[in-house]
Amino acid sequence: VPFFAILLLADLQSVSKDLYEAAAVDGASRMRRFLHITLPHLRDAIILSTLLRSVWEFNNVDLLYTLTGGGPAHQTTTLPLYVAQQAAQSHDFGYATALTTVAFLILTFFSIAYLRLSKFGAKS
Repeated sequence: VPFFAILLLADLQSVSKDLYEAAAVDGASRMRRFLHITLPHLRDAIILSTLLRSVWEFNNVDLLYTLTGGGPAHQTTTLPLYVAQQAAQSHDFGYATALTTVAFLILTFFSIAYLRLSKFGAKS
């Protein structure tokens, strides 16, 4: 089971049943309970899951290398794949390390921007 599913399930299990019961007594439909109770409660878990999944996919090298190897004409070469090629094929470990540092800084910048724009951790 993926980590992201476990994260969402754990957060979903922490929602108080009293909220759902009170909404049902007030006449809220299942869709309204989902939109106004479940989804807001899962908001931070969804934001964190999408961020972690994005970082995971950014660094995904094996699938691209297996399917295309970066070709044709280097059209599918991503930064992590290029780093792996520089280290493994060209044995240029210093350049690969510098590129990895640049990739880390890019991911850090976009992660901070994503968390700030999504207002991660803010109380609604």
